[in-house]
Amino acid sequence: MKNKYLFVSILLAVILAAGLIIAYFCGAGTVRKTQKDRTLKVVTSFYPIYIAAENVIGDTEGVTLTNLTGEQTGCLHDYQLTTEDMKHLSKADVFLINGGGMESFLSSVAKQYQDLELVDTSASFAKEAADRLEEEEKKTADAQNGEEEKASDAQNGHGAERDGSEPEESGEEEESNAHYWMNMADYQKQVQAIAEGLSKADPDHAEAYAANARAYQAKIQKLIDASADLKKKLSGRRIIVFHEALEFFAENFDMKTVADLDLDEERQVSANEVSGILGAIRNDGVRLVLAERLYGESMGNTVQSETDAEVLYMNTLVRGKYSKDAYLTGMQSNIDKLRKWSGQ
Repeated sequence: MKNKYLFVSILLAVILAAGLIIAYFCGAGTVRKTQKDRTLKVVTSFYPIYIAAENVIGDTEGVTLTNLTGEQTGCLHDYQLTTEDMKHLSKADVFLINGGGMESFLSSVAKQYQDLELVDTSASFAKEAADRLEEEEKKTADAQNGEEEKASDAQNGHGAERDGSEPEESGEEEESNAHYWMNMADYQKQVQAIAEGLSKADPDHAEAYAANARAYQAKIQKLIDASADLKKKLSGRRIIVFHEALEFFAENFDMKTVADLDLDEERQVSANEVSGILGAIRNDGVRLVLAERLYGESMGNTVQSETDAEVLYMNTLVRGKYSKDAYLTGMQSNIDKLRKWSGQ
């Protein structure tokens, strides 16, 4: 009887030991697999942020990069997330966004994916950028009102309200202009924010992210430095733009936007707005209009047929090839067009 109990005890001990050994090796194998296969999944909201992230990540191992909205989406105004987008976000560790209200779907993402590391690349300077544009718009409006009052006083002996020749208000609340990447200095700040955000999520590669960011910022700085002479020549020049992004592009050269039309696939330009733009060109001595060809060509043709102003079609850098140098190439092309127009 004692031998029977002894045998059972030994058998149980052997089974327990075997179980512990199996559990140990299975657990160790799982840990090793997790460490080996661990991948940082980074998702960007749209094209210009993707290009910046691609440069910051470089050839860092263990990092995947996906652009949420595709290379041909363009700006994100009223963009609706697809089922495929939601799948990407559900697997992501880091979500890099432009910020400034560009991603209208952001609130639903933050609510649904609370563990997702969200990096707003413009958080450090968005208010400053908005204040710059607001101040410039105020200066332009004050100057125009002053000129109109002088003209009215001379003719009628009293002030007058602005007539219907100015672009009409839509009656809807205006969205903030968050096309920061078109200002090269702002884009450098976005690159820095990406490096810092990735370093927080993946501290093991922080040095690589920082070094890659510095290298990319240096390339952008070369564009800034090489166009310093052009900025000096164009500083203060009064222009009109047919895309909000081009207001930020104009800042690179200290040009003054006296009127704008934000044209897109849903924008219907009224006869009153056309009259206002043509009037602004004639009254303000505007000789240059910046536009995006995709949505601005029709209005551009009207301007060139009705006035002496020239229309330059610029790349707003919201779509293109997935190439690390895509931003640099596109911005250089824009600068070259402006330089050619200026006669340099």
